[in-house]
Amino acid sequence: MERFHFLIRRRRIEIPTWQIYIHTREEASMKEIDFVTTNMLPFLEFFKSKFPVFHLSNVFRRDLEYSLRNYLHLNGFSLPEVELETASDALISKMVSDGILKPVANGTWTLTYPEFRTKTPGKPVQSKETRL
Repeated sequence: MERFHFLIRRRRIEIPTWQIYIHTREEASMKEIDFVTTNMLPFLEFFKSKFPVFHLSNVFRRDLEYSLRNYLHLNGFSLPEVELETASDALISKMVSDGILKPVANGTWTLTYPEFRTKTPGKPVQSKETRL
């Protein structure tokens, strides 16, 4: 196994290569999550364009993962599937703390975003044939 050697406080420390890879990928995935959280409104609009969501509708984990993957790909980022799950967990916890999502069950949330409220239907228009 390949190892990197570092001198810290005059002591030689060996770190396996895979630990360095994990550390750098976690930093990279946090960069992508920071991008999405700073652009939350465009991400939610993208999510709404891909999946039928509206105020007080149910949202599922896989829908958020697929939307996150496609949104990041559209903006020039790419994440492997393993890191996509951790990134989507971080995004979901951020959305829950902001009050955008409320947990319902394991892997299911309710979207509480009043801007996505559907319009209330008005009085239906009656044509001349239907009037008596």
